[in-house]
Amino acid sequence: MNILNWTANDSEVRSYLRRPFILGDWLVATDGQRMIATTKLVWPKIQFSEVTDAFKENVSNLIKPLFDKPFPRSFKLLPPKADLESVFIPMAEMFGQDRKEVTENCYECDGDGVVCFDTHYNHYECDCKKCEGRGMIAGTQESFKECQIFKIDGVNIHCDLIEELFKESAVRYAVDTEKKMFYFSVGIFVGVIMGTRWGES
Repeated sequence: MNILNWTANDSEVRSYLRRPFILGDWLVATDGQRMIATTKLVWPKIQFSEVTDAFKENVSNLIKPLFDKPFPRSFKLLPPKADLESVFIPMAEMFGQDRKEVTENCYECDGDGVVCFDTHYNHYECDCKKCEGRGMIAGTQESFKECQIFKIDGVNIHCDLIEELFKESAVRYAVDTEKKMFYFSVGIFVGVIMGTRWGES
C-alpha cells in the first residue's frame, strides 16, 4: 500500500495535508476524511510536512482507539467489495434535465460547511474539505454521477474513501457506530475513515 495515496491533492488549501508527517514513532498521512499510519522507519526518504503540536494532538486522539481495548481484539476480516451492502445515490436525478450548471448541498457536511468528529476527550470541528467550508458544491449536471455508499456494521462510508482498502487482502476492521468511525488494520498499516450521513435511511 502506498501511503502517499492517502494524502490530500494539490487543490487542498491546507497544504500540510498534502504530505505525510511524523507523529512520535509513526508516519501519518491524512486527507482530512481518512487517515493511515505506519512505522516511520519504512519510509525514510519521504518529504514530510511540518504540522503544529495541536494538530498532532488531535490526530493522536483520533487514532488512539486503534491501540485501546476493545478494538484490537474485536477486529474482524473485511469482506470482499462485492459482498458488502451498499446503496447508490443518484445525484444527477436531483436536478432538472435542462440545467447545465447546478449547485447542491455538500454531501460530506450536509451543507453545514464544517465536519465534526469526537474523540474520547474532545469535540473537534474543521472546514469541510469537499466544499471548502461553503456548504455547497457547484458544477455541471453532467459531472454528477451515482455515488456508492458502503454500509458496514452501522457505519456508512463513501466509496472514494475506502477504495484503497479494497485493493488489499486481509484487511481487518472495527467500527464505532456512535462516532461513525471505521478503524482498520492491514499489514504494517493502521488507520481510520470517517463515516458519512449519506445513505442513512
